[in-house]
Amino acid sequence: MKQCLLGNTWLLVILVGAAMIGSAQGDRVKPPDRMVQELLQLSPDVYPTQSDEAKRLRQAWPELLRDGLRQANRRSTQQWQGLQSRADWEQFRREKLAKLRQALAIPEAPPPAPRVMVTGRIHGEGYRIENLLYESRPGLWVSANLYLPEPVQAKAAGLILVHSHHTPKWHTELQDMGILWAKAGSAVLVPDLLGHGERRTHPFVDAKSFPEPFRVGRQDYYFRYNTAAQLYLLGETLMGWMVWDLRCGVEVLLKRAQADPKRIGILGSVAGGGDVAAITAAVDERFAAAVIFNFGGPEPEDPFPLPDDAEVSFNYAGSGSWESTRNLIHSARDGFLPWVIVGAIAPRRLCYAHEFSWDRERDPVWKRLQQIWGWYGATEHLRYAHGRGRLSGQPPESTHCTHIGTVHRQSGVYQALQVWFGLPIPDRENTTHYSPAQLTCWTDAARQQLRPLSWPDWLQRWSMPRERSRDHARTYETADQVWANWARRYADRPVTSRATVPLRQEKLHGARAQWWIVHNLDGMPIPVLLLQPEAAQEKARPCVLVVCSQGKSRFLREHAGALAQLLTKGIEMCLVDVRGVGETATEPVPSRTGSGATHAATALMLGGSAADLRLFDLLAVLRWLRRQEHAQTDSSAGHLTVAVWGTNLARVNAPTKKIEVFWDVGQLPTFADPTGPRLALRLAALDKQIVAVIVTGELATYRSALTSPFLFMPLAAIEPGMLTYGDGDTNDLIRRIAPHPLRLEALVDARNRALDQSELSAWLAKVHASLRQDGHRQPELWLHVSTSRSSDGEIAAWLGRHLGRQRQ
Repeated sequence: MKQCLLGNTWLLVILVGAAMIGSAQGDRVKPPDRMVQELLQLSPDVYPTQSDEAKRLRQAWPELLRDGLRQANRRSTQQWQGLQSRADWEQFRREKLAKLRQALAIPEAPPPAPRVMVTGRIHGEGYRIENLLYESRPGLWVSANLYLPEPVQAKAAGLILVHSHHTPKWHTELQDMGILWAKAGSAVLVPDLLGHGERRTHPFVDAKSFPEPFRVGRQDYYFRYNTAAQLYLLGETLMGWMVWDLRCGVEVLLKRAQADPKRIGILGSVAGGGDVAAITAAVDERFAAAVIFNFGGPEPEDPFPLPDDAEVSFNYAGSGSWESTRNLIHSARDGFLPWVIVGAIAPRRLCYAHEFSWDRERDPVWKRLQQIWGWYGATEHLRYAHGRGRLSGQPPESTHCTHIGTVHRQSGVYQALQVWFGLPIPDRENTTHYSPAQLTCWTDAARQQLRPLSWPDWLQRWSMPRERSRDHARTYETADQVWANWARRYADRPVTSRATVPLRQEKLHGARAQWWIVHNLDGMPIPVLLLQPEAAQEKARPCVLVVCSQGKSRFLREHAGALAQLLTKGIEMCLVDVRGVGETATEPVPSRTGSGATHAATALMLGGSAADLRLFDLLAVLRWLRRQEHAQTDSSAGHLTVAVWGTNLARVNAPTKKIEVFWDVGQLPTFADPTGPRLALRLAALDKQIVAVIVTGELATYRSALTSPFLFMPLAAIEPGMLTYGDGDTNDLIRRIAPHPLRLEALVDARNRALDQSELSAWLAKVHASLRQDGHRQPELWLHVSTSRSSDGEIAAWLGRHLGRQRQ
């Protein structure tokens, strides 16, 4: 038995039997000091850091992603050019909206009428405001202000205002629109989007919420990263949930305000509101009209004026960023680009709106919209509005606004609503405003009656039935099947030349080092450092495939001792940098807004995920090893036997480290980066020929991301839906690997904290119960779990023993 120290407590972890431990101790071989020193002096990079080759290698994945977006733009334009009639368009539209609903997890049928509770009222001159709550999902409430004419008018027009990411429902621009249109005879609903205002998922309500100064108004927006990641894990999307809440809002207008079902409109603000409003209107035809700002065509960041060749050069797809609602998952692969979404509103009424100056003559999307509405003979339903200046300019020359400003309303929005819904253009703008406190919907009485749960508590409860429904008995794919599916995507591409000669090699004391570039099927170059023992194995070639979240360079510095011991035992070491890691990384450490998040988000747009693409990279290297293309052509090359070592060397956040911090605080907690350990587990689950697996720094369960509003893990670590299918979480992968020898060390949670005694004990008990349920009576004989990291000597002995068992 072995005890593992965690803080000041000792945790008993079941290990292998005493006889096996004795054998492991006997197997330990002290590595030659000379080999360790040579390894530490070795440059693990294939190319010198500042060389042109190294720079191209770092840009290889970003360039593949950019090329994917260029191809998506070309496909979309070609598809557009092939549409010749209304019938063509409607078939195209049906296909794209079906893909959009599937990707964003948006049900086709409208939601049922939600429960509504009015918690307060404000009476003004010619209008009233109701502070209300409506239940969009069982136990999940939307806070909203409903502006109504006073007295209430039967069959009034109904409008939903979608706020920007800047501020929630009580901003003065939103109040202006609510009051003006209520006085004009319309019902206006202004809800808080999920994560904003009274629906915020974090505790940073005001400047007093944290001892350091911070941008209070930006935290709702920044925490979209957390909420989106949590929903991705469950196979859902933040955009899909925002859209659902707004669709529920239609029922509030119809039932609470008795609005005219033929006169329901939606207005999407600048800075993200237009995106949500456009998708909502596209998928729900109960909306008779939509005003869409900064979505579909040129956005404030695009050049002005547009180039003459904008029809072919314009970036219709956009690109990835940390904020999921602005770069829709699968959109580039499946072709529901922003212009398609806006076009899908036809032949209903559309105001195509821009915050700043608009190059109407060169805007290729405007030309497409005119053609689409023209196919319906409804070009009179197509209107526009725009401001002045540029995003980089200053007011008043540049018409910045927070949601929809006065200039923008006067430039076309008022006129559109007058024509569409008979709302008169106001003689003067509103000057009456209310404080956030007056527009707050959650009262003490409402909390006592409805007993709302916190977002993490609600999400865990909501997700439990979905996790319980996972099918563990399904037939899982093998490594060969996964590779075959991957290969089919590139069946029409020329085969990249296979690596047969190392780029360089160097002789060490008792070993040799070789530097290789292995190309994946999509063209991604994968740098590999191969360390081979001097003495060739006649009948077997034991090999450890290593993938480290921080790259092979960091791994070599941390584990030179283990490498030397394993080489001394006659075991090859293959160190791999998958895309976005080590030599191919574009940022030193993962972050919320860094290039790694951008690339991961773009990969999702293109229909994949960073996690899957990295798995394909590791599979490519494993297949290359098995082809023995790196070996000499003589008969000395033996049968390859592989173990996998996946590690995350990120420093864990200490128990005393405050993790309840706002985004962009001076000293953010360290991100967990489970790339290496996760890849090792996934590879071993797919490939039963792998004889042993060691992982360090993996998340014990990705469900820990649901238990708090705070999480510190990269978007690249997220596999959409991984908590809803049977082999997604760590426990599931362990079950698939069983009963192969598996060593799990230094497990963490989604906040990069080491598990304490009670957490690890409870987790391990569940793992053992699952394994026994699968028929593995003594999992402790092959499953080793420890809170601490083993020494190089212990790891080398363990790997050597299990690889040695496979040698003839």
